[in-house]
Amino acid sequence: MSDYFTYSKHLKDSEVPILGMLAWYSVPESSEVNHKDFLLLVEKQNAPIKTPELPKPSDVFRRACNNSKLLKIPAAIPGEFFNYTMRDSGYDEGFVFRTVVEERVDSKNHELGFRTIGQVIFSRESVKSKYTYEVDMDDHAVPFYQQMQSSIDKYIDSKGLTIPAIAIRESVRRALEITLTGTRVRPGGGVYFINPDKLDKLEAVDYVINNIKDSSFHILPLIDDKRQREMLKSSFEDESVEETKKLIDEITVILKNGDDISAKKFSNIHERYSSQKNRISEYKKLLNDALETSTAAVEICNKQILKLLDKATDG
Repeated sequence: MSDYFTYSKHLKDSEVPILGMLAWYSVPESSEVNHKDFLLLVEKQNAPIKTPELPKPSDVFRRACNNSKLLKIPAAIPGEFFNYTMRDSGYDEGFVFRTVVEERVDSKNHELGFRTIGQVIFSRESVKSKYTYEVDMDDHAVPFYQQMQSSIDKYIDSKGLTIPAIAIRESVRRALEITLTGTRVRPGGGVYFINPDKLDKLEAVDYVINNIKDSSFHILPLIDDKRQREMLKSSFEDESVEETKKLIDEITVILKNGDDISAKKFSNIHERYSSQKNRISEYKKLLNDALETSTAAVEICNKQILKLLDKATDG
């Protein structure tokens, strides 16, 4: 049994009132998951996580090139080394181009010499790479270039269907901030308060992330007392007013420009306004507080929305 469930049972048995849940997570760069496996995890738990799209082939190729570099290879001259890296040399709709270079450096990585040893052409459609040489096949750089080729091909084959850490991290953040309307309770983010009404969905997120390599998700019940309520109120109002002010500023710019806006853009702005208004209602009920600062900000935003309505067109 996890520490969360142990602690929750303890609080329940002790009849300690719970205000809600704190949640935080860790998704290091080593975390990754097969796209299909991630989709199955989300579906199995009905977790409120949007499964990221597979990475673009060109992005996988770029990471493969970065991963393939060989550094500080000893040269024939003592104290000198070779670095073998890939440099961007352009792209178009169908292909990505890289130049393979050899840098001769000293022990402090100061460049002593430089030459091109080959070119790589990556096809976005076939997800294959073509390698060409600009040195003779008996050149000392050839084995290292061939090692890089093998590294790139293996990386693309293994990572093409893999969701990287950055995408996992973003999907969790969006689940907590948007779907579960969590409030950041630590400056800079990272720790979220979640309404207890959403515990089932939060536990589903917990299950998914804790089943991904090297990732972790944590839930901790927050005791309902005066100090915690004041902390949550302060955090919520700071966040709510900040988001509402961003929306007000955006509308103000549109009104000052005097241009019409499309019905689609107006709908998007109104949806963001409604989201803020709904969150305020949710937290008013939870905290049994009028939340005057947040309410005043959203009322100003409502007046701006009404002015903006006149600028909306059917386009």
